[in-house]
Amino acid sequence: MKTPVYTYFIFFLISLVASAQGTVEDYKRAESLDTLFRNKVFNTPNSFNWLNKKEFWYKNNTEKGSEYIFVNAETLEKETAFDHEKLARAISKLVDKKIKSSKMDITKLEFDEAKSNLRFQLDTIQYNLTLSDYKLSVIDTLASKDRSRGYWGKRGNEREGDPVPSPDQKYTAFIKNSNLYVKDSKTK
Repeated sequence: MKTPVYTYFIFFLISLVASAQGTVEDYKRAESLDTLFRNKVFNTPNSFNWLNKKEFWYKNNTEKGSEYIFVNAETLEKETAFDHEKLARAISKLVDKKIKSSKMDITKLEFDEAKSNLRFQLDTIQYNLTLSDYKLSVIDTLASKDRSRGYWGKRGNEREGDPVPSPDQKYTAFIKNSNLYVKDSKTK
């Protein structure tokens, strides 16, 4: 019995596709890149946010920490959004603890459209800063900061451990052989 040539050709193509799949070592190497390059790559703008129709701001990672820049999209003019040293001093004075400007991990930044006030969060406290005089006030104290990175709030390495139920309990997610599976919770 003769096997047609195209059968061999299809088998050859399938074997090429199968060899394109990454190995476990490839995935481990890719996962380690984040820690390998963290705090080593600088001047990488990110977190772009529009203020109005012609102005936006972004975060820039520098060797000294993060800086925030206002940009006028029409004139292409840039300016520093706020003075990190003054902000660190204002926070230090308010919380009675020395805060280094390079170590401030401020999140959830919101500028008003006039660029006169800044709302942000540092640890579990939400602040409002008047940019003209750097007057700082506490807006709210929030629950403890949850540093988990799991999709549904699970702590630790998502590739290990038990299946995780969805918030509505309808589905269950789990990882098997580096693949994510989601199944209906009603099925066994």
